[in-house]
Formats: sequence, C-alpha cells, structure tokens
Amino acid sequence: MDSGKRFVSMFAFPQAGKSFGIARHVEPYLLTPDNHGWIVAPTYQDGYKEFSYIYQDFGMVDFNGRSVLSMATTRHYDVRGGNMVLEFPWGSWVRVVSADNPDSLRQEQLDWVILAEASKLPSNVYERALFARIELRNGKCFVPTTPKGFNWLHNAFRVPSLETVNFEYGPWENNKRARLGGKPNPKYDPLFWSAVVSAVPDYGEILEPGVHRPESVDRARRLLPRQVFAEQFGGDFASYAGTIYPDFNTQECFCDPFTIPDAWPIIVGWDHGARDENPTAILLGSYSPDGTVYWWGEIYQGRRSVTEYNDMLRAHLGQRKETLLSVDPSALQVRVELAKLGIGSTEPKIKDVSAGIVVVTAALREGKFKVFRGRCPNLVEEFGLYEWDEKDPGKPRPRQRCHALDAVRYAMLAPISLPPPDSVNTEIEDPRVTRMWRSVRERRKQEKNDREYNSLMDNLEDDPFEEDIMNVVEDFEVG
Repeated sequence: MDSGKRFVSMFAFPQAGKSFGIARHVEPYLLTPDNHGWIVAPTYQDGYKEFSYIYQDFGMVDFNGRSVLSMATTRHYDVRGGNMVLEFPWGSWVRVVSADNPDSLRQEQLDWVILAEASKLPSNVYERALFARIELRNGKCFVPTTPKGFNWLHNAFRVPSLETVNFEYGPWENNKRARLGGKPNPKYDPLFWSAVVSAVPDYGEILEPGVHRPESVDRARRLLPRQVFAEQFGGDFASYAGTIYPDFNTQECFCDPFTIPDAWPIIVGWDHGARDENPTAILLGSYSPDGTVYWWGEIYQGRRSVTEYNDMLRAHLGQRKETLLSVDPSALQVRVELAKLGIGSTEPKIKDVSAGIVVVTAALREGKFKVFRGRCPNLVEEFGLYEWDEKDPGKPRPRQRCHALDAVRYAMLAPISLPPPDSVNTEIEDPRVTRMWRSVRERRKQEKNDREYNSLMDNLEDDPFEEDIMNVVEDFEVG
C-alpha cells in the first residue's frame, strides 16, 4: 500500500486534507490482526483530528451488519482528559500519545506512527523515543504537516526522499534548501518518500488548486511575509534568516510631522519593562481615514512607576485622550494600576507574535505604516535589528531588543474604527503641543462612544488569528 516505503511525508499548506488523508490511509491497517499504531502530537489536543476521522469512519462502516466501532473492546474519545484510544478483539489498536508526557513514549512496539503537527515536535522525540518503537516490527512513519522553516523535518524526512537534488543557498552557506534537480543525492534512502503539496503553482511538486480564491492568493502574496506565504499557501519550506522587516524603508516609511486631526483615533501600545536594561516602551499613533497608521510619539525609559509613565503619556497627549490603550497581555499589574488612576486599558485580543508580524508587514507592503521623522528613534532602530530565529523557524530570535516593536504590535492587533473620510489635516505642527479644545457636548459624546466601544470589546469573540494564521490577510480589519 505504501510501495515499500517506510517513511512517508506529505508537506502541505493548511486545509490540504492532511489529517483526513492519513487517517483514511491507516484505517485498513487496523482491520488486520495484531496491528499497533500511535498518533503522536505535541499535546493531546493536537492529535485529536486524525483520531476523530478514524473514530467517525469506523462508526459508519458496515462490517457484517455491525460498525467497526461497535466491535471495539475499548473506545475512549476524551480530548481534554488525554484519553483517546480504540482497541479491537483481533489485537489491533490505535491511541493518541502526547510529546509533553515523555513517559507515554516508552511503552509499546509499533507497526506505524503518525507525527501529527510534526512541525511543533522537537527532534529528540522522534530520534530518542519513536524511531526505536517502529524498528522491531519494521514499522512505518507518516509525517503529514505544514513546514516551518528548514527545521529537523527537512533534514530527517525531506532530503532522504529525493533521488536527485539541486541545492539552493540562503544568506548563509549552511542554509541549504533541497529541491528536485539533476544531481544524485548522496543522502537518498529508498525507504523514504515525500511530496510538497501546494495551493499555488510556483511551489512544490503537487498542485491542489481551488482551495483558495485567486484574489485571496494574490492578496496574500502581496501582503504576507515571504516565509509565511511559502508555508501557508505554498506548503513549502522557507528560510527564516535575516531581518524580519526587510520592507521597512526609511524613505517610504517616514513623513514630516503634522497636526493629527481631532477625529483621528489615537492608539497607544504599552510594553512594560521592570529593569533599566529592559525599558518600558510606549508608542503613540493615529489612524487616518484610509487605514494608514502614523506613529508620532515614543516613550522609552526604564525604572519608572506606572504613575510616572502615565504622566509622561498625558504630557504627550496634551488636551487629547487616547481612543485605545493596549497593554502587554502579561502586564496585569500595569492594567490594575492604570485602572486605579482612572485610565481604561485593554490587551490585544490576538496574542500571537506571528500575527503581529503579519499585520505590520501588510501595513508596510501597502504603504500604510508611517513614522514621524525624529519622533520614534528607538522604534526605527529596532526595525533594522529585528531578526528571525533560525533555530526556531517562524519566531523572532530570543533576547533581542524589541520593546517598541512589541508596543506597536499590541496597538495594531486591537480592532478600532477608522475616522470619517473628511477628517484630513495636512498642517505641519507638533501634535504633542497642539491645544485641541472641544466643547462640553463634544467631550460628553466622545465619553459615551468610549463606553459603548469598551462594552463592545468586552463581548468580542476570539479573533481568527488564533485558529489559523492564514486568516490574517482576509479577516483582519482595522475598521
């Protein structure tokens, strides 16, 4: 059934049917005597999809007048409790095991194993625990996953499956990408097979069209970071090397200071630091009617109290009040102290760093990210230094300076309404010293709108970013 291959990998984009396909593939094994299989995942929840397909299919299959599921001597489908198992009287069984419970990986000899969400699994789980489990019974290993950089899966399963290769090099010599080519591959192993399944024609070996609308693909290609597009639409491996924001151009992203119109909402991002070497960064920006965000103020200091930081923020705002103050989700004490001062704050509904990178990249690509010249020096410096972590693809390198960038991310991941189209003012003036008086009626109207907005925010459901990073391009809206 596997053409003699023991290590079978399908690298594909999300929604390509990886879990469904591999579940259907192993179901016949379980109908044979004495067949043992594991679904190994980073957590029990990550392994439920493959198991659920098997469970549902066996509940419908008619086998001599009975469903296969009804014949099971043991059947549990408890995702939260970590108990997902099917055992049959003919000695075959399948169970979900979690990589975060190492003891569960040292028990049985296996005929097959599925590495669910393999991109999230550490390499030592396979090398130290799983490889030995399948060797005694000459078992099979199935890897249905979406790539995440040139991680261990690329070297362990992709490279050995290619008879001939061409190596493409990234910014550094050791950043190799194995592609089908014309030179014999010295690491080829006939027991391995893999394919890259893509939703777009210029990636991978197998094209699965029709999953995404052409306009969605075009928009994603234009706005997403190159690595994210390659993985989430191309299903292919991508190099996470170098700076995260190569689209930050100091000419195109800068503008001369001007007076921010009163109708433009002010957003504030607050990344709190507890030590002098880990300063607090507070970034002030405003949205224009076309969705362009203008960053015009920066506070970047350490070892101050929340009250002192708030005083600095009020000095920057002058007579105006922020529309949205978004604080680091981990800084609960900051939000509590701000509340004691009568300052309302929120936290981004979307907490994933990758989602923030996508949103900022999209704004840069569309020309809708502007910085007032001379106003945010630390933000500008961090843009040029922010790098990917090659050891953990898809994430920024740890312990690098990114406080201002984090503050921007907190602010931009909070939904907010855009101002009306006619609220444009091009007068060159510093918004920090402009006195923008409003009548009592206008202030009361604004306070009422703030209360309604905060009430709406409290009842919002989770953003689709938390389910699927691809939804960033199509589902995230500022307005």
